[in-house]
Amino acid sequence: MTSVVSILGAKEFDSGKTTFSTSLILTLRKKKRKVAGFKPLAGHECIEQYDFYLKNLQESKLYGHDAYFLQMASEVALPIEVINPVDIMTKYDLKFEGHYSSVYDNLGIGRFSFYDEDRIKNIYYYRKGLKDKLCTKLLDKLKLKAEEVIEVSSFEEFLEIHKKYYQRSVNSMFNFLKKFADIIVIESFNDSVYPAQPVE
Repeated sequence: MTSVVSILGAKEFDSGKTTFSTSLILTLRKKKRKVAGFKPLAGHECIEQYDFYLKNLQESKLYGHDAYFLQMASEVALPIEVINPVDIMTKYDLKFEGHYSSVYDNLGIGRFSFYDEDRIKNIYYYRKGLKDKLCTKLLDKLKLKAEEVIEVSSFEEFLEIHKKYYQRSVNSMFNFLKKFADIIVIESFNDSVYPAQPVE
């Protein structure tokens, strides 16, 4: 049976969640436990994490540093999408402030990943009229491996696709991860309130 440890921060950014989670994972590994990190929802900004933007471009993937650090610390070697099933990349530095309309206002590209039919499938979405050169360059590469690409034209549509895909994405990857780890360290903030209160 898989044990779960949840690490919740007092604020959405810069509270030390990833640092604590990776330290805990490494400590448990020293005790010979099969342990993996899990970050259901991650958000990052393409300029602030430009080094990861370049990695994303090279690998045709979408993820940020938190998911990468959890993946590197984990005993179980699995694709980044398993560690982090839902990711959002914004065009500008993002202040969450408790409401997802600010995420939509700065939306670049988002991803939902699923484990289905013995493989990982990715659905990407982007804001209609996206003109940011960094985002559009990455989106062009992501489209080549995407199961589906969705253009989002309103905040309501943004909420609807999260209502449709978020739980399915997180559940499928968590259930897949349980097959490989006897301890899962979940690092979370936004998803502790999202989508429990209908996505917002």
